[in-house]
Amino acid sequence: MLTQVCFLIANYDLFYQASFVEIIWSVVGSFRFAISSTLFILAPFLILNLLPLHFKHNRYYQGFADFWYYAAALLFFIANGVDISYYPITHQRMSATIFTYLAGAKGDFLRLLPSFFVHYWYLTLLAIFGIFILFFVGNRLKLQPLRQVNLRYYIKQIVVFLLFVPLIFLGQRGGLQVQPLSIFHAGKYTTNNADAVLNTPFIIMKTLNRQEIQEVSYFSSEEELYAQFSLYRNYKNPVFQGDTLPNIVVLILEGFSAEYSSSLNGGNAGYTPFLDTLAQQSTVYRGFSNELISMTGVPAVIAGFPNWMEERYLVSRYSQNNLPSLPNALKTLGYTSSFYHGGFNGSMGFDGFCAKIGFDEYLGKTEYNNDKDYDGEWGIFDLPFLQYAADRMKREDATKPFFSVIYTLTSHDPFIIPKAYTGHFPKGSLPPHETVGYTDYALRKFFETCRNKDWFENTLFVITSDHSSFVEGEYYTSSLGTLEIPMIWYFPKHISPQTNAKILQQIDLMPSLLHYVGYSKPFVAFGQSVFDSTATPYTMRFSNGNYQFVENTWVLNFADGQPISLKKDQRDFAKQPDQMQQQADTLQLLENKVKSMIQQYNSRVVGNRFDYFSE
Repeated sequence: MLTQVCFLIANYDLFYQASFVEIIWSVVGSFRFAISSTLFILAPFLILNLLPLHFKHNRYYQGFADFWYYAAALLFFIANGVDISYYPITHQRMSATIFTYLAGAKGDFLRLLPSFFVHYWYLTLLAIFGIFILFFVGNRLKLQPLRQVNLRYYIKQIVVFLLFVPLIFLGQRGGLQVQPLSIFHAGKYTTNNADAVLNTPFIIMKTLNRQEIQEVSYFSSEEELYAQFSLYRNYKNPVFQGDTLPNIVVLILEGFSAEYSSSLNGGNAGYTPFLDTLAQQSTVYRGFSNELISMTGVPAVIAGFPNWMEERYLVSRYSQNNLPSLPNALKTLGYTSSFYHGGFNGSMGFDGFCAKIGFDEYLGKTEYNNDKDYDGEWGIFDLPFLQYAADRMKREDATKPFFSVIYTLTSHDPFIIPKAYTGHFPKGSLPPHETVGYTDYALRKFFETCRNKDWFENTLFVITSDHSSFVEGEYYTSSLGTLEIPMIWYFPKHISPQTNAKILQQIDLMPSLLHYVGYSKPFVAFGQSVFDSTATPYTMRFSNGNYQFVENTWVLNFADGQPISLKKDQRDFAKQPDQMQQQADTLQLLENKVKSMIQQYNSRVVGNRFDYFSE
């Protein structure tokens, strides 16, 4: 409970919308989940010490039991502690996917581990204090040497064993209810703040065996399945009406929430003066991220692939699946392609992923080849790297249109800017605000350079983000608002400035861009073209077993095969009441659509049936 209390205190601002009654219920619920996870962790140690056997007092036996106690307790103590600092960035509790992530990105992890201890010194101190508590308690739980063995000893031990072992399993199970305690049960204590009730060890143990995708059969016939939601896209008429195909530049801004921009947050305080100016000359959509972390945000943007599974796609068993992608599709129209990321080559597996989905070039820290601009953590600072990208794009073949993706990194934790720019940007009230100002300035200089290029006037710029990060406003700390990110289309020669309230999620970018330039072959995608007037805009994200689906002013939460809540899509979303009973018809319609998506997604991922460009 120590780390759970610290987690709630450190992230209180993210849960503050709850009423007093809901806070009390959340505390009550958190005890129930804490008891379950604690007994699960300590079950081997407790049972070993409860067995009615006299040799359990042997020091070698006690050493074996102690190993279980210290190893399990320390591992889960650290997991809960790490979430104290990273929850404000990811907005989700850590799950068992952390193990596959560490296996696939161990280079990043080992390189950054020393700086983690320094930047999060308070967590280091908490860990030291926690280890002291573990040893203090552990020493007092050790069995004392046995002086005498007799019948009375065995009777007493058997009674204690029969009394406490069922209680351990009952507590671990979470009670006498029909179904064992699960993640979705947190919704019984709170409608908006499930992560305040849950704890990281509980989620890890509940997702350990759920990482492999299981096919489901909500609909028995394909006709019924596809009637709810169709994946087939075939856009015959291009939106773009120019004489020559436009160049396309997609800028993925690291950890940018819509809250950071005054033009996107309803005119409130912001930290992106240049982006606000650019937005006034662009079409601005209501942007949503499908993902909560960088490793899954990038595939969503450039391949239209949502990570609606426990594992992170790039380090999952499905990472070699064939996917449709922008570079491969655009190549058939004569485009060249390049991906720019100032991080270490190999970071999060982006270079390998880009090669697999058809990018002609990957330009990272190695290709930049100038460590004087290295930030000491992740890679090259945004300002020099964006200049590098601006100067280098379209070098390959000036006669062909080009497609380039540029992925920034300075606004990533630990939020470092060059010393020369210290004090130039508002510190703000949250850790990323100063670096957001720096990246915004880097964007200004990037566009100044691009405007001098002969290819600028015929280039569409799409500005978005991989995911949100630290947020503080009432709406933006809700499970809905925390997903809002920039979706800005800048192409003055061909796109009129406007604010469009239509939802544009990350996975919509691939079909939207292909529709825009006139890709006429059929393909499969969960996203839809924003220019398709027959499509109903929606967005869906998946986190720790829960699907959140937004469509037609409604927000449906769905988990374990059943709807959990149905609320109105409003700015005071966190305070909206559940309307599942009052809106039965709407609930059924949205539930069927979500079930269709899940069934098709799971089937296609397991069967490697996503790439239909060749058909």
